[in-house]
Amino acid sequence: MNRTQIRSVEIWKYQFQYIVTEFENRHVIPVPLNLITYPFRLSYFLGNVALEIMFEYCPCCREAGTREGQSTTIPYNQWKSYLTQISRQEEEKEDKFSDIIRIMEEEAATQQVSIKQLTDHLVQIERHQKTTAVYLEDLKKKLDLLDPKVRAYAQQGGVQEIHEMSRTSPYPGTDIRRFPLLDKDVPWEILFEEYDPATFSKPLEEFPVEEQPFVDIDILSLPMVGGVYQTPVLQAPGAETESAVIDPAASTSHLDIAYNALQTLTLSSGQEVVFDRRSYMRDRNDLPVLYNVDSSGVPINPMGRTGLRGRGLLARWGPNHLIKAVVSRFKAVDPSNDVPRASPSNDQVKPILEILVRTCPDTGNLFLLGVRANSS
Repeated sequence: MNRTQIRSVEIWKYQFQYIVTEFENRHVIPVPLNLITYPFRLSYFLGNVALEIMFEYCPCCREAGTREGQSTTIPYNQWKSYLTQISRQEEEKEDKFSDIIRIMEEEAATQQVSIKQLTDHLVQIERHQKTTAVYLEDLKKKLDLLDPKVRAYAQQGGVQEIHEMSRTSPYPGTDIRRFPLLDKDVPWEILFEEYDPATFSKPLEEFPVEEQPFVDIDILSLPMVGGVYQTPVLQAPGAETESAVIDPAASTSHLDIAYNALQTLTLSSGQEVVFDRRSYMRDRNDLPVLYNVDSSGVPINPMGRTGLRGRGLLARWGPNHLIKAVVSRFKAVDPSNDVPRASPSNDQVKPILEILVRTCPDTGNLFLLGVRANSS
């Protein structure tokens, strides 16, 4: 109710009271014949004075007069009870509307919760269907490879190469599930609006200390202000704000990543390192493959979607070149036995080849010895 309406109601109440009071006090006989009513009015006035004196000093008269006064004041105050009734009806109407609005809001909130739960269930069902389809597709490919014709056709390059190892779930060394992908959804050229992979980048502090200066910062975890990533500043233990140090792997140079090129960076220690961010992959014309970069400044896998976003367990964005050394030997036979030592020239005893490997601390898998290329 606005201010004008409230004011109009107040004016109406005042006018209503004025009309009732005026008609209550108006003479029954019009002027000038109303002069004959003055003696009666005087008698009425004197009688009221006498009654008030009697009510004051006589308890019986006081009780009777109280009942009579209540009955005689009802017609005079009838307008007040009427206004009170109207006000009460308006308040009840407002309370009723408020209750209806409150109930509707509660029902709307309940419906929103139900819709959210239903949406989550539908997403889970869709995810399970996608995972089941991936398993069935993988089973079909394995069954097809049992056919000699299909196997020969694949060896001749007749089947399109779709990467599979980088789509295994969960991600090695973690419990992170990849977004399930069918072979048809892997290429970036295929529109896939439902694609919403999880994000994972190994934290800097989990890398060996000697490798931390060469680790690219997790760009996806940086806050962005005005389209520019903000460099994190790490506080040295027990140091004041003025002596805060910038982590070497989070230096500004690591944010200015030159993709598809050789890049020379200077660490905070003054050491210059060369990062080769070019891909060794070749297209059908035997030309170097240039991988693309998305809107957040992160390169995308040129082989297609992998079901995961971020650096993963790798140290750098883009290609991570490694130099691997194959250390092998032929197994020596126990001298206590009469069997001669195995050698390639010995046709009687088949040689047993041994290869030196080590265990990956992140995944527990075995891999060849090696180092990161262009790390110093």
